[in-house]
Amino acid sequence: LLVELTLDAAAARTLATNMATELGTKIEPLAAATLAEMVDSEPARMRLEIEKLAAYTLGRPSITAEDVRKVAVTDQKNTVWELSEMLATGRRAEALTFLSNLLRDGDEPVAMIGALAWSYRKMIEARALPATTNGFNAARVLKINPASAEAAVRNAHRFSRADLLNGLVALGEADSQLKLRNPDTQACMQFLVAKLASASGKKS
Repeated sequence: LLVELTLDAAAARTLATNMATELGTKIEPLAAATLAEMVDSEPARMRLEIEKLAAYTLGRPSITAEDVRKVAVTDQKNTVWELSEMLATGRRAEALTFLSNLLRDGDEPVAMIGALAWSYRKMIEARALPATTNGFNAARVLKINPASAEAAVRNAHRFSRADLLNGLVALGEADSQLKLRNPDTQACMQFLVAKLASASGKKS
């Protein structure tokens, strides 16, 4: 029998807060939300990162979101919003350079596509919200941390809904191509990013 422990966003934030207290420190609400998203709400990973953060912030009253971003081991979700921002604003050259750096540093293309697809799904949800929705209000709807929720709303309104849906299709096709064939990985990813970047700026 295999039992998998999963937590929703609110429970993960509470767990992060309790873990910090057990270690003799405090973690700010935004920091707890950021960390929970970074580790996909996995308790074991969260405990490990909070132990590192507690040591890093020893002597200070609390762990901040900036501490989390500096110290915690990131996953694809934390670079994906940077890349999504470049795509949403049509910064193709910058996006391609960013992509090349990720690939050079060893990021897995399939994992990158999965993270981008996740961001596109969140932007589709975010597009139903007013463009002026702040991060904390958006976070309650999108079930992600406020900083990511704010980025999702901001970027969502730079695309049309059709372009976001087409982006998901393109991501799915690229995922299949990488998994089922033996393509030039870098060329495949560069083509994908260029295609996604070209769709920005259409808000109809």
